[in-house]
Amino acid sequence: DEGNKSNITSNSKSSDSFYIPNSDASEESNIEDKRTSETSTKNGNKDLSKTSNNTTLETSIPLGHSAPDDTNMFVQSVGRRCKKDFCVYCRTEQTKLSYHLIRIHKDEKEVKEIIYLPKGQSKRRILINEIRKKGQYLFNTNSDINTGELKVMRRPNSEKNKNATDFSICPQCKSNYSKSALRHHYRRCTKKNSTDHKAILSKSRRISCRIHESASKILRDRVFPTMKDDSVSKVIRYDELAIDYGNKLCEKYHDPHFYDMIRQKLRQIGCLFLEIKNQNDKIDDLFTIFVPDNYDNCLKAVRNLAGLNESGTGFKTPSLATSLGTLLKQLCKRCITIMIKRRDKIRRKLAEEFLSLLTEDYAFSIARTAVETQLRKKRHSTVLLPTKDDIKKLETYLSDRMKTAYDSLKEKFSVIAWEALAEGCLLSIQLFNRRRPGEIERALIEDFQNYQEVNKNTIGAAYVSLSNDEKKAAEKYVRFTMRGKLGRTVPVLLHKQMLDNLKLLLSYRKTANVHSNNPYLFGVPGTLKGDYRYLRACDLMRRYSEECGAPNPDRLRGTNLRKHIATMCTNLNLRDHEISDLANFMGHADKIHKEHYRQPILSREIFHVSKLLEVVHGKDSDEEIDVEESDLPNVSSHSLDCEESNVSEYSTDKNKSLSSPSQVNHKDKKKRSTSPFGKCVRRRWTEEEQNITRATFKHHITSGIQPSFKEIQKMKDENPHVFANRSCATIKAWINNQMKKKKK
Repeated sequence: DEGNKSNITSNSKSSDSFYIPNSDASEESNIEDKRTSETSTKNGNKDLSKTSNNTTLETSIPLGHSAPDDTNMFVQSVGRRCKKDFCVYCRTEQTKLSYHLIRIHKDEKEVKEIIYLPKGQSKRRILINEIRKKGQYLFNTNSDINTGELKVMRRPNSEKNKNATDFSICPQCKSNYSKSALRHHYRRCTKKNSTDHKAILSKSRRISCRIHESASKILRDRVFPTMKDDSVSKVIRYDELAIDYGNKLCEKYHDPHFYDMIRQKLRQIGCLFLEIKNQNDKIDDLFTIFVPDNYDNCLKAVRNLAGLNESGTGFKTPSLATSLGTLLKQLCKRCITIMIKRRDKIRRKLAEEFLSLLTEDYAFSIARTAVETQLRKKRHSTVLLPTKDDIKKLETYLSDRMKTAYDSLKEKFSVIAWEALAEGCLLSIQLFNRRRPGEIERALIEDFQNYQEVNKNTIGAAYVSLSNDEKKAAEKYVRFTMRGKLGRTVPVLLHKQMLDNLKLLLSYRKTANVHSNNPYLFGVPGTLKGDYRYLRACDLMRRYSEECGAPNPDRLRGTNLRKHIATMCTNLNLRDHEISDLANFMGHADKIHKEHYRQPILSREIFHVSKLLEVVHGKDSDEEIDVEESDLPNVSSHSLDCEESNVSEYSTDKNKSLSSPSQVNHKDKKKRSTSPFGKCVRRRWTEEEQNITRATFKHHITSGIQPSFKEIQKMKDENPHVFANRSCATIKAWINNQMKKKKK
């Protein structure tokens, strides 16, 4: 246990920082709660009664307005002329702001505080700087006031050749600093040792609001701020059609985990837009693309982005070619909708003609080649499934960590132990239930608390009729349902010990600094109000698969685990309704289960299909015989990853059913099974064997229901001398042949 505890400590140090709660999380949440927007006073001046410590991290610029595009702004360098500040009261530029405030605005509340303080005092200088920063923020973000200049706190040297895009707003005081120095200023400004430079820049973009005025609140606050700030994002953030399309995506997909998908689509639009502009420099915005004259430019841009080879027979990235075609069609439809609203018949007609070209021609020009490339790559790809040893090592490693963390939390709360227990529970549930990573990581507390168990209270008198094995399973597991892919309701099974782990985890959520409104079962502390974060199963699986010492850690992935269970169940020869039950539990349709998750097994195609082909070619006999189980190869041992499995009895049954085809022209002729695997030991059934088997399984033969191996073994135990040389699989195959005869 001591070794596990030290292991937990060392692993937590390498984990993502947002998993570990700290004082910053709660303090910044309090800042969010205390935010108040700046209100207008008489003559349109700003009320600065609130200091910069109370400024909002939410969008300070109201919806329907936007800040000027910084790509069209400039920054004055040092020495060119005197630096001018912007007065927030009279909205004029002033060379000496402090003198101007005392002379002109001495009746303002904040200025009175400055006047009462003696010159040279640090507090006086701080108050003047606060007013200076307020004016600077107003000037830099108000399109009606701004003259094209970006006012910054420290002007750059002329030889550094910096422009406006090299500066960002401090999320705390709202003054502009160089991006390279912003994190150092932010640490002094907030008096917190914050080192997450990306998070600071994200907050900065959030309050600067450099985006089209029609952008929705979600686009302003959640989608664009965390998007990479490069030429791709800059080309679409002020484009009306791109923003309108983004708004519609936000209306359609409400859950926060869809924001990554929205960013991806918008960036694809940006890449396509830049490539089309390279083809035709007369294109100014996305609206001008959708005219028939630009259709060929669009095709050329798609081919360049997707990487069409020299021979024109394949793409480097075929999925991008198909997705860009879908995006073009959706954007064109949005363009038509907007033109209908504007009553612009000319541009509407041009867009409709472009859409007609796209619908008719794109499949021939690009889509067909892209699909063929995808199929060829899929056919040549090798799917390596995890072995039993891989899964066992990961399962054991997770169990040990959870036990150590559980015992540690029972004694005393520790952030490290709480994290280890949460991560272990998440991966263990995913591993056992083979759930998709995105589903289980977004499991809700509300769903978990509605878990159900099988007992006398839930199923009543039916509980008495359960077998001993079923009662043991009922005592061992509980079940809850949650949202799966495409809105499906999918079940999750939990061991009773896992249930205790999750209850302990939830009891320490407040102590672990997880926001009380965070709805996720595996929620972690967040730094912004409304930013409810959770553990990421994919990242954890990647890390833990390496740490557990599995022989093939790269095979332990969510999709591979789902393919593993679908493929292994192939050897069990499940009936259609059993396959349907498994597919429903996994959260997908039967067709997806068979075509996507179930992988082709080399052994089945060589052994079973070749046998069927030989039977069809006339290799038959007129005697009813059996092939001993020992003469057949172990099908499972030849699966994709050569993993061990004890399912040979089931696969033998499949061999038997294939080896007894019906004879259409000779119905009364006896049939036999033939083995394509070389010399076999064949033994005719005696009359005594047949009579006992028919009498014992008369009901099964009549109803067409196969007996279980347990029932067959019971018959063997009752007649040990009769069936001494018969295996359960052989007897079951003979019963299967009798049922087929019964149907004729």
